[in-house]
Amino acid sequence: MVPRWKKLAYSLGSVIWGAASLAGLSLLLPGKSGEPIESFFVLTFVIFGVSLAGWLIAIPLILMVNDVSRWRFWLYLGIGSSIGPALAYQGIVLPFLKSYQGRYDQTPAVLVMVGISAIISCIAALSYLLLLRRAQTSKLRRMNVTAGDH
Repeated sequence: MVPRWKKLAYSLGSVIWGAASLAGLSLLLPGKSGEPIESFFVLTFVIFGVSLAGWLIAIPLILMVNDVSRWRFWLYLGIGSSIGPALAYQGIVLPFLKSYQGRYDQTPAVLVMVGISAIISCIAALSYLLLLRRAQTSKLRRMNVTAGDH
């Protein structure tokens, strides 16, 4: 229904939105110094660079999704929200834990890394699915209007 290029554009825009949202949220944390605008753009760029790996892996799923109505919306939201934490766990957390030789428990750091990736994934997946749903319903309306004219 929705062209592939539009799906990819929506999903890439959603990843950028997720990175910018997380960068904005992180600027609200205490202890930030310096220029907030400069920090926002640097954080957004860094978070987007890391999130791009998840987006590239998710491209086949993005192109496969056609109908996001009813229960499928929630299914795809769960799948999309779990890609980032799974990649963060395998790509960042496991190597970190295997190479760590200290005597302190690293569970809080691990939970923060996985939690941050879950926030980005959830924001990106939700915004993508909402954009896709909107595009699908507008296309269905146009099809119904043109079918009613004949």
